[in-house]
Amino acid sequence: LSLDCEWNEEDVSPEKPRTLQIAINDGPALNPKLVALIQLDRVTEGGTVDIPNAFKVALNEANSRLVGVSVQLDISNLNHHFDSLIGDVERRKLDLGVWARRIGLVQRGGSLRFLTEKLLSKSLDKESETRCSTWSSFDLSDNQKEYALCDAIAGLQVALELKRLDHVHRTPNPRVEGE
Repeated sequence: LSLDCEWNEEDVSPEKPRTLQIAINDGPALNPKLVALIQLDRVTEGGTVDIPNAFKVALNEANSRLVGVSVQLDISNLNHHFDSLIGDVERRKLDLGVWARRIGLVQRGGSLRFLTEKLLSKSLDKESETRCSTWSSFDLSDNQKEYALCDAIAGLQVALELKRLDHVHRTPNPRVEGE
C-alpha cells in the first residue's frame, strides 16, 4: 500500500496532513487495483477522521506494507493529528529512499521524483506551484488531484520495482557452464 500526504506550507510542525493518498495493489502488476485521494479536512468530525471503514481496514491490514518516501513522517503526522489512525507501524513501514540506498541504487537522498525517473523512466511533476498550493481548499484543482494521485501510484510502482531489483540482487548468479 503506497501512502502519501500533502499539507499546507503554512502549517506548523508537526504538519497537519490535509490529504491522504493511497494506492493499493494485490500482486506484481504495476497498475494499482485502487487509488484514492481523501481530503482529510472534509472527513473530520470533531477531531475524529471519518474515513470509510474499507480504507481504515486497508491502512491497518496486518500483512500490508506501508510504502513511500519519508513514509514515517506521513504516518507520524497522521497519527498525531487523527487519533492513531494507523497502528502497528514499525513492522510495516518501508521507506523507498532507504530501500533504494540499501540495495545500492542511490548513495543518498532518494526522492520520489528521482526514483520514478531512475527506476520507471517516467517523469513526475513536482512543480512548486502545485506542490506548495493550499491543500486544505474545499475544492482541489484538477492539477492538485492529478499531482496527489500520481504520487501515490508512483510510490507503488517504485516499490514493486525495488522489490524486483532487491530479489535480483539477493539471487546468486547462476553458474555458467565451463567455469
